[in-house]
Amino acid sequence: MGKLTLLLSLGIATLNGGTIDSGQVFTRPYFVSDGTTVVINFSSTDGNFSLFNNSGLLGGANMNCIHEFIDCAFGTYSIQAFFPDAGSFAASASATIGGITVGTVLLGCPNPACPDTILLLTAQPVDISRPGYYEVAFSATGQIQASQSLSGPLLLDQTISGIGSLDFAVSTSSPGRFQFVDFGPRELQWRFQPVPEPSMLLPSLLGLAAIAWRRASAKT
Repeated sequence: MGKLTLLLSLGIATLNGGTIDSGQVFTRPYFVSDGTTVVINFSSTDGNFSLFNNSGLLGGANMNCIHEFIDCAFGTYSIQAFFPDAGSFAASASATIGGITVGTVLLGCPNPACPDTILLLTAQPVDISRPGYYEVAFSATGQIQASQSLSGPLLLDQTISGIGSLDFAVSTSSPGRFQFVDFGPRELQWRFQPVPEPSMLLPSLLGLAAIAWRRASAKT
């Protein structure tokens, strides 16, 4: 395949937004700018791309408790994570775009001419009230830009969305307080799942409405 044909094929991926519908992201539960390793491995079916970086991007997370330095009181927390943090160091990942393995792509770096990639993962508030395993829904928003070099054309330029489940486990550190179960840099696992198609979602909603109506009718 010639370079022109390759670029035309990759250009298709830049036309529309994409939904991250499979894969996972690993983060720690505290925020450290330019110091938190974020491991990514996810793909988008409608965006027709996948990104992978097992060595880690710089990013961060925030749960209103700086768990790096102290343990946390049991309570309700909102957990967020973001990546990459490319303000000081370049961010890159291995990419497959349009079914073509393109190798390492640049996602961002401290230069105005760099691609500008930023993704935000936001979990629903979760009541961490006891030691054990937790699973909570999250949503993803942001944009992905990628090129093969600083001066190269954008191979990806997409707005991004997604949904999934955040998984983590905690243990009691002292009375009324907890700490996360430590698996190295992978204390929080954000697992993506497909977004239901509207054509599939409507029959489900109608079915639930019909069941609710029958139950209400049976009581009258």
